Amino acid sequence: MTTLSANWVGPKAFVHWAELRNWIGAYYPGVFAPDWLYGGKKRGWSLRYKKSKAFCTFLPEYRRFSVLVVLGRAEREKFEERRYSWRSDWSSSTIKPKHTLTGNGCQLLSLPQLIDMM
Repeated sequence: MTTLSANWVGPKAFVHWAELRNWIGAYYPGVFAPDWLYGGKKRGWSLRYKKSKAFCTFLPEYRRFSVLVVLGRAEREKFEERRYSWRSDWSSSTIKPKHTLTGNGCQLLSLPQLIDMM
């Protein structure tokens, strides 16, 4: 499945895919079991990291991918504390944020912000 993923998500996105998988392996060795799930013809494949509850799910798309991260109460509280400090950094920077607030109220984070929160 790795070759298929590299070809599908594209070489640039696959670098981030591999970095995030390596980070999970390094910071949570032996904790989460990655499992490929098939959601049917409309939803396609996803890679879920799970112990007893889901930690995150990688969603490969054509030339990109998304990651759905499940935050526990403590992580959510850390996120809420730091949320607006990140936004003030964006206004003084020429770099655009790599995350947005979605319509359902979920904040999508860049990899460095996510790692910093864990």
